[in-house]
Amino acid sequence: KYYLSTGDELWGDKFTALRSLLREIPKEHEIALMEIIQDIDITHDDVEDKFFLSIKEPMDTRMRERLPIQPYIGIQDGRSWMRFKVYYVADNWLFVEKVLIKTDDKKRTFDNLYFKRDNSGGTIWEWADINATDQEIQTIKDIISSENTTVRFYGKNYYNDRKISNKQKKLLENILQIQSFFQ
Repeated sequence: KYYLSTGDELWGDKFTALRSLLREIPKEHEIALMEIIQDIDITHDDVEDKFFLSIKEPMDTRMRERLPIQPYIGIQDGRSWMRFKVYYVADNWLFVEKVLIKTDDKKRTFDNLYFKRDNSGGTIWEWADINATDQEIQTIKDIISSENTTVRFYGKNYYNDRKISNKQKKLLENILQIQSFFQ
C-alpha cells in the first residue's frame, strides 16, 4: 500500500499503473487526475502498453444500484479513445435486447447492441460495449446535467429500470474530464 501526499492510499498494482500512466497524461492535467484518482480504476496491459481507466464504484454498492452506464477510456501512445458500455446486473436473466435512456425530457434508444452475458454465484451480468461516438458522449453529458435519469433495459419478456444517482453522475463527469485531457 502506498500513501500519496494527498492523503489517499493506493495498492501496489494501482500505484504502479498510475506511475506509468502519468507518462501518458499531459503535464498540465496531472493535478486534476490526482484529484479524482480514488474514483478511477486503472488497468495496464503491459504487452501492448495500453491503459484502461474506468469508474470505480464503492465495494458496498448493491447489485441493483450499480451504474448502468459505464464508459471507460483507453490510452496508448499519448492518444485516447472512449468506449460506451451499458451494464445490467441482477439475480435473474433479462436477456436484454434494447436500452432506453431517459434524461428529463430527452430519450435515446439503443436497439442495435450485441449483449454479452455471464453469471457466477447466483449473479448475472449482461452488457454491451461500443465505441463512444459524439452521440454517446452527448448522452453522457445529458445524464450528468439532468435532474432525473432512468435507464430501461428491455428483455425478451420484461423490462427493468435503473435510476442514476447524483454520485454516479459525478463519476460519469470524472470520466469525461479525463477524456478532455487529450483534446
